[in-house]
Amino acid sequence: MDRFETLYQAYLAALLSVAAVLVASDLVGDQRPSLGQLTLVRENGSAVVGLVGAVVVYAALRSGGQGGPLSIEPPDVLHLMMAPVDRRLALRPAVYARLRSSVAVTAGVAAAAGVVAGRRLPGGTPVWVATAGLAGLGVGLLSVGAAMIVSGLRWPRSWAAIVGTGLVGWSLADWALHIRTSPLTLLGALALWPVTAPPVHAAAAPLVAVLAAAMGVTLAGGLSLEAAERRAALVSQLRFAATLRDLRTVVLLRRRLAQEQPRRQPWIRLKPGTRTIATTWKRDWEGLLRWPTSRIVRVLLLSTAAGLALRETWAGTTPLLLVAGVALWLVALDAVEGLGQEVDHPGLADLLPVGPGRLMLGHLPAAATVTALAAVPAILAAMPKADVRLVSGIGMATLLPGALCAVGAATLSTARKAVDPADPGSVATPETAGIRMVVRECLPPAVATAGLLPVVVAREAAKSGTPAIPAALSAWAVLALPLGVAVWLSYRDLQ
Repeated sequence: MDRFETLYQAYLAALLSVAAVLVASDLVGDQRPSLGQLTLVRENGSAVVGLVGAVVVYAALRSGGQGGPLSIEPPDVLHLMMAPVDRRLALRPAVYARLRSSVAVTAGVAAAAGVVAGRRLPGGTPVWVATAGLAGLGVGLLSVGAAMIVSGLRWPRSWAAIVGTGLVGWSLADWALHIRTSPLTLLGALALWPVTAPPVHAAAAPLVAVLAAAMGVTLAGGLSLEAAERRAALVSQLRFAATLRDLRTVVLLRRRLAQEQPRRQPWIRLKPGTRTIATTWKRDWEGLLRWPTSRIVRVLLLSTAAGLALRETWAGTTPLLLVAGVALWLVALDAVEGLGQEVDHPGLADLLPVGPGRLMLGHLPAAATVTALAAVPAILAAMPKADVRLVSGIGMATLLPGALCAVGAATLSTARKAVDPADPGSVATPETAGIRMVVRECLPPAVATAGLLPVVVAREAAKSGTPAIPAALSAWAVLALPLGVAVWLSYRDLQ
């Protein structure tokens, strides 16, 4: 690898990232908070930032319990790890690369958040970028170090989940009691240094992160070779599927990587031989009722995140509508599992006495029902300290288009075919290949976000003094998007 070429690519990536962050921060706006809002940030901001960091560390601990966080190439696992040398020496490049990438991501995301905060909160943008970047650096070191400790000591997944749940609960307790005791809450206090004075012992939080990273580097050599070989094979397949932009394969490989298996016993057992229920509908629910606990928790967290994003969208931060749309899109990707299995086995449709279009459309009602049920926590998350009648009315007006558009977006992502490198259209017109790729990748999240437009329409109506709920109902024209997806699906060729 040419180092100068690598540095040049890193320079371009950093330049484009900074430009994107600055443009995005302009879209968010720079309205100063009121005195009450600033007091709320000072009281709960550290715990909220610490809770986000605790969720990141929890995910890292789960990765460590599943053989991560290192992703070694399969030949390196078979040869370098079996060589008669200290395994830590052979793993050193992979360990340092993992540390660099994780720290760069967490510090970069935190610094970007600092740019946005600096435009709305007192203290100045440079100070916010520095303090937020420092907190992100600590979260990155702590998460990677904890994951390598779990992997090196070969802890079971249950142990890693217990420790991660304890960290999340610790941060929740700090939030509820308005105290700062968790290391991640202390990192949050460092991130909010411009508006709240961190306690003296907050300086110990970065030291804990550095100590965890050092212990992780020391213990990384104890990883399981079987787990490393399995992870290496799946990661290589995952990268190839991502290169072809085959989202369905990416979802399946991610589940295998996370060792996410369906339950042997369903949560609720359906009665056999029920003739009043359509076969496809019943079959989909038999699969949905075998969701593992981890998938249910993930769906609830995504729905809650969508609700919080919609709450801030109502407050004026319109770009967060995209965050809510993407969250519901990810929920719907799990809900359309029945359709995905139909796409995975196209030859079986020829053995059934129904057409492929009717068969594919039969999987959408169950997916839409599950997505609508999963969107209920989003409405509840938007209610605290708000007009319950107004929020519930707008939420119910947004529920149907939001769920249907999210299912339509997930259908586009699941039922579309993978990119063919030898596509005659791309070869004949290479000038349009880039535009086609952008449209292909941006269309599903755009459709999912469009289903939440009733919130923006209702907000603007409330500002002008007109009834908000009827205005939200007037935005149901977006239902033409999932209808168009259904028409496309009915004519899609399974082969």
